[in-house]
Amino acid sequence: MQSAKLGAQFWWLVAAVLLTAAMLLGRFGMGTYSLAALALVALALVACALALNLPDSGLMAPSVARGRGLRVGLGLIFLLHIGLGVASLRWTPPQRVDVYLFQQDAAAALLHGTNPYSITHQNLYGRESSFFYGPGVVKGGRVDFGFQYPPLSLLAVLPAYLLGDLRYTYIAALLSMAALLARICLRPITLLAVILLLLSPVTFYVLSRGWTEPLVLFLLCWTCFAAARRSRWLPVALGLFFASKQYTVLAVPLAAFLVAPFSWRAYLRLLAAAGIVAAAVTAPFAVWNFHDFWLGVVTWQLIQPFRPDALSFSVLAARMGLPRISPILVIVAAEAATAWTLLRIRPRAGRFAGSLALVMLVFFCLNKQAFVNYYFLVIGAMLLAAVLHEVPLAGCAGSSS
Repeated sequence: MQSAKLGAQFWWLVAAVLLTAAMLLGRFGMGTYSLAALALVALALVACALALNLPDSGLMAPSVARGRGLRVGLGLIFLLHIGLGVASLRWTPPQRVDVYLFQQDAAAALLHGTNPYSITHQNLYGRESSFFYGPGVVKGGRVDFGFQYPPLSLLAVLPAYLLGDLRYTYIAALLSMAALLARICLRPITLLAVILLLLSPVTFYVLSRGWTEPLVLFLLCWTCFAAARRSRWLPVALGLFFASKQYTVLAVPLAAFLVAPFSWRAYLRLLAAAGIVAAAVTAPFAVWNFHDFWLGVVTWQLIQPFRPDALSFSVLAARMGLPRISPILVIVAAEAATAWTLLRIRPRAGRFAGSLALVMLVFFCLNKQAFVNYYFLVIGAMLLAAVLHEVPLAGCAGSSS
C-alpha cells in the first residue's frame, strides 16, 4: 500500500512536468499551439487519471531529511524567486500587455472613485484586434468593455499598484503559497514541488504578463491548508477562491472532498458559507452598475473569439479540417471528469486539488482558448496534489522538527 501512495505522488509530479514541458514547447508569444505540446497535454491527462485512480494507503511516508535543511533550501528558493521574479518584471514592458493594462486602468479608476467596470481601455492591437477580441468589443479605437475579472483580483493588486507595479501581488501570492505548502507538510517532495512552482520559466512568463492565476492558485492552496488543518477559515478561503475567477465554478461539486466525514448537510453548509463570503466581496461592485459588471465578468468571456493559436484539441480539429469542438461537448466532458472523480468520495485536501487539476485540464484543453496562464494554474494544482496526497484533514503528522 505504501508503494501506491508514493506512486500517486510520482504521477502527480510527472503530470506537472509534462504540462510544464508542453508550455515550453508552445510559443510564448501570440499563442502556445504546438502539436508536440498537445501530445504532452494528452500524456498529462493520463498521468492525472493514474494518480487519482490509485488507492489510498492511509499511511504517511517517513521523513528522510532533517527539517532544518529543508527550511534552508526553501529560504534559498524564495530568494531566487524574488530576484528572478522582479527581474522578469523589469524585462517586460507592461505597456505591451493588455491584461496588465486592463488591471492598471481598473485600479486607477477605483482609486479615483470611478466604477472599474464602466471604463474603456486603449486598444493595443490596432487592426489585429479582431484576432484577440470578440465582435463589438473595439469601438472608436478603444476596448469598449470595463474590467473583465471578478473584483477580488482588483482589490488584491491595489497595494502593489500603489508601490509601482501591480505584478508584485502575484510574486507575493506564489511565495505565500510556497510558505503554506511548507506549513502543511514539510518533506522532500514539498521542496521539489516548490522548486517546480517558483523557479520554472513558465512561472516567470506568467508573472511578466500580469495574469491573475498566481492569486487564484494561492487561494486554492489556502483552501487546502484550511481543510488539512480543519480550520474555521475554510469557508472564507473557499469563498475567496470562488470569487477569484470565473472558472472556479468547476470546483463547486469537488468541494465535497473538503468535508470529513462527508455528509450532504455539511457539504451544503460549507457551500452556503463560502457563497456568502464570495457574495460579500463581489456584490458591491455588481450593485454599483450591474449592466457593466455583467458585460465585463460574463459577456466578455462568452464572446471571446476562437483562437487558432491556442493549445487546444479544438484547434487541432480545426487544423485537420474537422468541426471545432462544441462548447456543449466541453461542458459535458468536464462534468464527466467531475463525476468520475466523485465516484468514491474520500475526503482529503489533496484529492480536492488533484480532482480540480483533472477537471480544469479537460475543460481547458478542449476549449476555444487555452493559453499558458490556464495551464499554469493546472500545474500548480498538480503540485498541490503531490504534496498533499493522503495528508489527512487534520494536518501532516511529524512533518518537521
